[in-house]
Amino acid sequence: MPKAKASLDEVELAEILSLKDEVVNNAKATEEIRGELSSLKQDILQLNSKQDTFVTLLNGVQSSMATMYKSLPWMRSSRRSDQEQGQLKRI
Repeated sequence: MPKAKASLDEVELAEILSLKDEVVNNAKATEEIRGELSSLKQDILQLNSKQDTFVTLLNGVQSSMATMYKSLPWMRSSRRSDQEQGQLKRI
């Protein structure tokens, strides 16, 4: 039995052509979205780098503050000693 040849009427052909345009438009939109996504990835990488720098700076500040806090008793003691010696010299 011979195969029947498929035929397209004008309506089906118009539908196929409109789908082709839709596919082309979707492909363009996809490329635009990929470009935006790539840009967003770059922004995220830059933010991560800045965040790492900020954390490093904060750790340094925290370390400095801890060192100063540990030095407070010595500084108080030294100041009292200086004040006491100053009072003794006046007498």
